[in-house]
Amino acid sequence: GHPVSIAYNPTAKDFPKYARTMVELIGVEKTLQYTQTYGGHIVYFRAWQDDKSTWKESTSNLVKIIGVKLAKKVVAEFKGESFTMPRCSLVMARVTSQRILDDYFLNGFTSIQLSKKYKRHERRIRQIIEQHQREWIKVYKTMRLIQKVGVE
Repeated sequence: GHPVSIAYNPTAKDFPKYARTMVELIGVEKTLQYTQTYGGHIVYFRAWQDDKSTWKESTSNLVKIIGVKLAKKVVAEFKGESFTMPRCSLVMARVTSQRILDDYFLNGFTSIQLSKKYKRHERRIRQIIEQHQREWIKVYKTMRLIQKVGVE
């Protein structure tokens, strides 16, 4: 996974209803992975079956992304319920922007590299960087100073 960002760490309250429950069960990162692929899709979980051949598509897809142990928790919570998984667009946009900023200011990526990595137009990458440049230069300088001095 991606290292935890300095400025934006979403919590369950940042997510829409069903995704909020998922965050409480499996965490932010796994919920984002799941909603990236299945946000906007209708999902339905039957009661947990250990026999893979009886799994419906929703259960198989969930297991692929989060593993059996966490999938059991999700299925137990939502069994028999059919709902549209939220896309979590606002949270995803903020997390992606944060990752772009981390990569630019902390990891030395160029806007061209970021454009390819995040599949965004280079102009959009530059907008994100410019919007946050002042605050990030302060954060970056502080982090460089801490690294030099060796304080944790």
